Amino acid sequence: MRKFFFKVGHQNEEETDTKDAIVDSIKEKIEGTKNFNDAIDEKTSNGINNSDESEIDDYTIAEQSEKNVFFLHFYALSVKRFLVSFRQLKSSLLEIFIPMIFMFSGLILANIDFILIPAPFVLNMNNFPIKNDLYIGYTQNIPDFQNYIDTIDTEIFSVSTIATKQDPNIFNTLSEFEGIVFKDKGGYDKGIHNAGNNVIYDLKIDPNAARKCQVFGFSNGFTRDGAPIQMGNILNSCLKTLLGQKDFNLKFTNHPFPPTAAAKAGAKAGSGSIIAFLFAIAFSMIPTGVASYLVNERENNVKHQQMISGASMVSYWISNYVVDFIRSMIPMGFAIILVFAFNVDLPYIWVHFILFAMAIHPFTYATTFWFKKDNVAQIMTIILNIFLAGFLPIAVLVLQTIPSTRSAAMIIRWFPRIFPSYSVVSAIMQISIRNIIALVSGEDNPPAALSFEVAGGDALFLVIGIFFWWGVTIILEMKILERIFRRNEGVTDASRRTENIHIDSDVNAEEIRCGELNPQNCSVLVNQLRKVYHVNGEPLVAVRNI
Repeated sequence: MRKFFFKVGHQNEEETDTKDAIVDSIKEKIEGTKNFNDAIDEKTSNGINNSDESEIDDYTIAEQSEKNVFFLHFYALSVKRFLVSFRQLKSSLLEIFIPMIFMFSGLILANIDFILIPAPFVLNMNNFPIKNDLYIGYTQNIPDFQNYIDTIDTEIFSVSTIATKQDPNIFNTLSEFEGIVFKDKGGYDKGIHNAGNNVIYDLKIDPNAARKCQVFGFSNGFTRDGAPIQMGNILNSCLKTLLGQKDFNLKFTNHPFPPTAAAKAGAKAGSGSIIAFLFAIAFSMIPTGVASYLVNERENNVKHQQMISGASMVSYWISNYVVDFIRSMIPMGFAIILVFAFNVDLPYIWVHFILFAMAIHPFTYATTFWFKKDNVAQIMTIILNIFLAGFLPIAVLVLQTIPSTRSAAMIIRWFPRIFPSYSVVSAIMQISIRNIIALVSGEDNPPAALSFEVAGGDALFLVIGIFFWWGVTIILEMKILERIFRRNEGVTDASRRTENIHIDSDVNAEEIRCGELNPQNCSVLVNQLRKVYHVNGEPLVAVRNI
């Protein structure tokens, strides 16, 4: 450094000789073609004259590319971001491919019909593997009772007859029969193989008289089909006895009712919950690579190097945002395709998916300022988003389904919607339960998917979140709050402090000498040069008073 100043300081002594040498060199180059004056005239005619000398001296590359420098930085940073992100295979797997696997799995599980409609089946005791205990009560005035017993298939039933007293009041006869069954016989078999018992209190098969068969049946409530099977057995036995045809048989088939509207709505809500939870895990992985990348650049001073090399903060953040949005649209586009391919009843959910891809990155940018290590940022980003997207929406949904807490849940659900992960998963759940909302509200048709009663609020807050989290990111990047607090504390900018700085005596003498020189007499004169870069909103002095 001392030699440099020495050379500059004594350059005036060699100035005249240097100029003469340059003139002689030019004369030699143009000799034989045109004289020296003609060469000067030619240069002047080409636009270089004394009037343009000041303009030429002031020309800089920076001025020429001032309009294009932003796009130049944006392009360079975008290319760098693309190359770095796709070279990191683990990051790409975590951000793109693993979320796609979770999305596909969620839609596969959601398409499983957990409410099965049973096929029609014949009501027959042959379906049970063991013999059925059958108690049959009768009174003494039924002479054809044995004919009735003979119609019963002894390979299926184990028949026990119970004689009861004749009583004009049939209820007394039934009470006596039931008492005998419970007290003497040990009660009913609680297994499903027992359809029930019956009491015959009137049986007439005289061809000359009115044929009649009156039987009182006791159905077993422990078996689902006890009552219809019991009725089928009684009707078959009565008809076989009255007609005298043991081969006669009536077949009874049970046709189950289809699921109710409430059951279908509950099934859709269950499928929506499955989709929402697995999508929540997928959404939580998308911003992990973004957080790791940004923290790593700050940790290793890569961002700092880009800033002091001339890159603007605007081009840095916009290039990252554009690249991150394009990368996140790969899994989000895949999710949109899957929803349409599987014909999932989630209308307009694609709106929330696109808005989520736009809002999640500003939110992630803001949260990266909390971390100093990239691996910690990656892990905590997953945990934070799983909590916001996986557990919080389910908790709010449970509160909505409970009548006593529904009104409170409808208010509480608005507060966490500022978080993009919560809003997109909440939209999936709210759209999937809109049929239940219609049933609870007594409406014939469910509300529209984008209504504020369903998922319209989530879409609105995703849009608000884009600008809100960008604002938070700018505040944290520019350290606006720190500046306000430091201004209130009366702290001076450290870059302007000059105390406690030792200056070499030779350097000081050279500064004095340069200050006394006439710039017109110097080829190069450097005096009081000071260069300041702004990094993260803070002035950084790179060169001081040279």
